[in-house]
Amino acid sequence: MNVRLAAFVAALAGLSNGANAGSCPFGYDSVAAVHQVDRQISSELYDAQSCDVIDYELVKEDLLHLMTDSQDFWPADFGHYGGLFIRLAWHCNGSYRRADGRGGCDGGRIRFNPERSWADNTNLDKALDLLEPIKLNASTFRITDYAGGCNGARIRFSPEKDWLVNAGVDKIIAALEPVKESYPTLSTADLIVLAGQVALEDAGNVTIDFLGGRTDAENGNGTEILAPREYYNTTLIAVRDNIKILGVSPYEAVALAGRPRSVAQQRTLGYSGTYSNNSLTLSNEYFQVLLNETWTVVSEKEFKAEGKDVYMMDTDLALLAAPELKEAVQLFASEDNVFKHVFSSAWAKVMTADHFNASSY
Repeated sequence: MNVRLAAFVAALAGLSNGANAGSCPFGYDSVAAVHQVDRQISSELYDAQSCDVIDYELVKEDLLHLMTDSQDFWPADFGHYGGLFIRLAWHCNGSYRRADGRGGCDGGRIRFNPERSWADNTNLDKALDLLEPIKLNASTFRITDYAGGCNGARIRFSPEKDWLVNAGVDKIIAALEPVKESYPTLSTADLIVLAGQVALEDAGNVTIDFLGGRTDAENGNGTEILAPREYYNTTLIAVRDNIKILGVSPYEAVALAGRPRSVAQQRTLGYSGTYSNNSLTLSNEYFQVLLNETWTVVSEKEFKAEGKDVYMMDTDLALLAAPELKEAVQLFASEDNVFKHVFSSAWAKVMTADHFNASSY
């Protein structure tokens, strides 16, 4: 590892703060990161006492059991729901915008329309169904205006649950319900983020910091402006713009692209498959496949490896079109430990981005 790379990795170590693991500061800061802006979160409902009595380690144990408890209404990929819950957490928080603090998983609005019905959220309702027995939201966060994120869990409601990218979200949320019932003070927003984290830790033998205290919104109001953008001339422009809006570095964005993907979920979205039939493992396989295969066009948004039943999306191939992104792909393909370190830090950073004091994460 050269000096430049070593310095980069060392700097990333400060992105997540272990002292915050399991604490509950969401919506509890005296000063918001962006002043005089409606952050679209229900921080006034925050109850520090309710949050602080939750034993998150017990919740994680229940979630680990849930990961392999396949249900007939939505069977687990190869006996494991990890890829599904990772997608749910990512899409719940991915609406966040740093510029104005809107969006994110606080409020859990992915449970409601319009977010619940976005095309990208197709079948995430299955994950919510699975979580409902315990209690569920990251990719809506936008660094440009601090909107979005998982705080509020608005992915439960319209318009966010109706977005194409969130297709099926209602099933995933319902899957969490048994866990939710066991912890009545646990917000659905926290449950979504924690479920994604547990799936990743189990898949990659990594440790990711968790920051609790998100609240649940009562409806999907305020989500309309966060709908996925579909006006780009090229995929690379879209990828670069999304990196800027989410508030991550090029290396962090590339690392996050290597998260496990649910094969069933990809097919629900209209794709033929994904880069691996093993959605149970977090490793640098994604980068090796991306670099080493020859890709042919299947459709406008999908590519197939020559002679193999392996697929990538247009956004994946775009990582090879920009020097600063391809450099990260090449590094992670050769350094699995570096990939996992950058990924874990970046995931924690995105999942806490809609915290009031977002600049400190």
